[in-house]
Amino acid sequence: MPIRRFVTLVLGAVLSLSILHSVTFAAEPIQLEEATQTAEIEFGETINFKLVTSWDGPEPARVTILFGLPDAPSRVFENVAPQVGGGELTAGHRWEVASALVPGAEIEYHWRITDADGLVFTTAPSRIMYQDSSLPWKRIGEEVVEIMWYEGDDDFGQMALDAATGALARIRDNFDVDLVRPTRIVLYADINMMHSALGGGTSPWAAGQAIIPFNTIVLHAPVSTPELDILIAHELAHIVIGQITENPFSSPPAWIHEGIATYIESAGDPRFDYDGIVERAVRNGSLISLRGLTSTFPASNTRAVLAYAESNSLIRFVIDKYGKESVRRLLDAYREGVTDDEAVQRTLNVSFAELEALWMDHIDPSRQPAINPDTSTPQPAQVANTPTPTPLPTQTAVAALEVSPAPTSVPVESRTSTPASQAAAPTPTSISEHSTPAPTPEQAEMTPTIPGPAIVSSDSQIPPPTSVVRNVAIGSVVVIIILIGFVVHQVLSSRSRR
Repeated sequence: MPIRRFVTLVLGAVLSLSILHSVTFAAEPIQLEEATQTAEIEFGETINFKLVTSWDGPEPARVTILFGLPDAPSRVFENVAPQVGGGELTAGHRWEVASALVPGAEIEYHWRITDADGLVFTTAPSRIMYQDSSLPWKRIGEEVVEIMWYEGDDDFGQMALDAATGALARIRDNFDVDLVRPTRIVLYADINMMHSALGGGTSPWAAGQAIIPFNTIVLHAPVSTPELDILIAHELAHIVIGQITENPFSSPPAWIHEGIATYIESAGDPRFDYDGIVERAVRNGSLISLRGLTSTFPASNTRAVLAYAESNSLIRFVIDKYGKESVRRLLDAYREGVTDDEAVQRTLNVSFAELEALWMDHIDPSRQPAINPDTSTPQPAQVANTPTPTPLPTQTAVAALEVSPAPTSVPVESRTSTPASQAAAPTPTSISEHSTPAPTPEQAEMTPTIPGPAIVSSDSQIPPPTSVVRNVAIGSVVVIIILIGFVVHQVLSSRSRR
């Protein structure tokens, strides 16, 4: 074997060892044992985060507050200017909440300090619940669902809890699905107070919200509410659907959300004369197409009622024709982020247009010719002169419009179904002037976030995690072993030839 080639191989092995020796593994953050962190809520205004900890060294390179939803994939972070002196470090951040949170939402937060040498210190995570402390809240609950209310005795709270557990049992029995994460139901006795707590943009007639990203339901439910169990069941259905189909790409359409919710609210027996509403629309030629039921429901009162009725009719048709298990398969398909067409084709083995045609044949066997399910233009509904139950809506982050216990003349509202990762929420204060474009562990941390995109500096970079560095080192060792084996093989081969 030529001496030059042998020397080259040896130098390569030595160089690889040198590179391996220079690889440094990312150290785990050091826990701050004597730190005190607090979060004070000014309801409807701000959350004030504060950190106090012993600190004997010079001013750190960076102090960061990280906060977000406990179950979300990442956190919002803010770099703040600390005060150091007398062996102590203090830092604070004022988060302008605006309408980013809803009553009952939980926020998890902690602090990170990076010293001048690059060592990272961190506090243990703490949680706070965003709520109006001026009200005498009571709480009762089990592992998966909690009720909060301030007006009414303990029996009222127990009644609400029984309604929730009963609804969850019906959801499990019918479709074999359940809550993925614990959910809180917040009951307001005063509707104006509830609207104020929910912030701007809430319609004056809205009876509540089921906010899937926050795992929270907010309802107007005074002690005298006659059908509390139905309202809670309807909203819990929305939360369950949202949780089990959560993905970054798509979510079930409005007709699935509202069809299942209206089916569950009264154990499959329609609460209102949905069939009668649909039959009148068939006679009047005013049906809403299936495509028209996939996103936002109509804003007008009568058209929204019809959208509810058609959604209920369609879900019951799917159950009757394909079985209850087909609903579970639909939800499973949406969890994979498929389109409406793909979900229906995969689950029911018919196209979206064919499903509509089959359903139309069911509700109107005499129709000739068949309605084009994708191009038919609904005409104004003619049901206003006929007494029908009118939903008093609640809004949801995915599908709004809820049903009131009794007919009312107020208008209704609906919102399009939106994945949790895209749910709109006012952005927390942007990165402060103390932010630095240098790579930080905070920017790579994959823990909870406020709904919507995480707030990070636009010029920041994400450093390689510890596992990546470790893999590089292991790869270097493998290369060295291969090189040494190759050298030994070449030397032995050369000797054998001699």
